[in-house]
Amino acid sequence: MTNDDFYKNILRDLIHSKYESDNGCEHERLGFAAIFDGLQPLTCVNEEYVKAELAWYQSMNCDINSNPRIAKNSIWRRIASDTGRVNSNYGWCLYSPENKSQYKHALEAITNDLFTKHCVMIYSRPSINSEWNDNIHAKSDMICTIYTSVNVRYKAGAYCLVYDVHMRSCDAWYGLRNDFMWHHKVLMDMKAEIEKTHRIKIERCDIVWFADSLHLYDWELDTVKKFLEA
Repeated sequence: MTNDDFYKNILRDLIHSKYESDNGCEHERLGFAAIFDGLQPLTCVNEEYVKAELAWYQSMNCDINSNPRIAKNSIWRRIASDTGRVNSNYGWCLYSPENKSQYKHALEAITNDLFTKHCVMIYSRPSINSEWNDNIHAKSDMICTIYTSVNVRYKAGAYCLVYDVHMRSCDAWYGLRNDFMWHHKVLMDMKAEIEKTHRIKIERCDIVWFADSLHLYDWELDTVKKFLEA
């Protein structure tokens, strides 16, 4: 099964799940976990938007106005501060010295020890409890990805890499697809670095996706159903 087919099955399952919440009727799975093929991207995405989002992440600029395509996005506009700042520029979270250079730290850990359990990249922070809506860092942006981790093991004569994504909240339509493409890119970058440093070939990669809440809102259903029917 391709990642696209697997993703569509996740959407179908959510459509038939209902959970009463303060926001109305929400289709939700609590404690969700799934395993994707880490070597496959998702193709059922808006490629123009994904390209713009990846470029904005790599700029590490938390101001949505720094990228015209991001600035036009209604979701980013809604969660940004009055000046256009958000917390969830994932490139800033991962690469910026202001967030303790998470990618660099993780790469150093797995460079020193291929089988380490310390290859962890932390996206969120304790101060997010106030900074998610202080209208300085953001107006309504509590970072969804909490952390990711990478583990390499040697099994049955082959090197395997497992990339875990741990999220507090994940919108299955507007969030999962785009976030997957970001994490797939980070995974492939890390894989290439590990193979070069340790002079090995990693033959299998899994992306294990954990979400405390994976959900669809009622207002998304018509769009999702049309996508599945097509």
